[in-house]
Amino acid sequence: MPPSPTQANTHRDEVAGGERFEFGANWAPFLQHLEEARITQAEASLAAAPDWTVQEGSVLDEAFVRSLGTFDVVYSRGVLHHTGAMWEAMAQAGLAVKVGGRLFMALYKPLFSRYWTLAKRLYCRHAWMRPAFIGLHLLYPVLPSVVARRLSGRALPSGMSVWRDLLDWLGGYPFEVSRPEQVLRFYRPRGFQLIGLTTAGGRHGCNEFVFLKAGASPCP
Repeated sequence: MPPSPTQANTHRDEVAGGERFEFGANWAPFLQHLEEARITQAEASLAAAPDWTVQEGSVLDEAFVRSLGTFDVVYSRGVLHHTGAMWEAMAQAGLAVKVGGRLFMALYKPLFSRYWTLAKRLYCRHAWMRPAFIGLHLLYPVLPSVVARRLSGRALPSGMSVWRDLLDWLGGYPFEVSRPEQVLRFYRPRGFQLIGLTTAGGRHGCNEFVFLKAGASPCP
């Protein structure tokens, strides 16, 4: 189900006004340099799950989410906090989980969030500022991270690019954050029980949650 004309126009206007980053457009050039080894690895990861389809839609479109039905597993990493309406998106994602199912999600923690919100907004709104932001953040945190990865012999995860990942991070606006206790208070009355939590600790990044949907809830 493609986006409605209204949704498409809103998205286009927000991008043009510097209010939204085009994640897909950022990663499209990556496909031109995709090595065969990465394609093979991706194919192997999908071979174990043959019954799947790809659809385009918005998690903020309740009718679309409900049309999908409910599932044993709903997974979202690094997405809901970029919708511009994170808490609404979190509620909608929960609609797709069947009773007894699990909801996996990763949400940004509020470390230096005021700085990052400002940086991302300026990056999207003012193209002339982008080289300075890119140069600054290549020095930190990208360079130390790359050096540490090389020294430890760790390979870059399949489907990733240091350059595209940097632009993805700098331009990732809208941008919202949450604390674990806020997320727990939000989902508990909606029938979800926390069964797994991995925090980012003192680092930048996401807190990772696993919820079990224990039963229906009267919450809207």
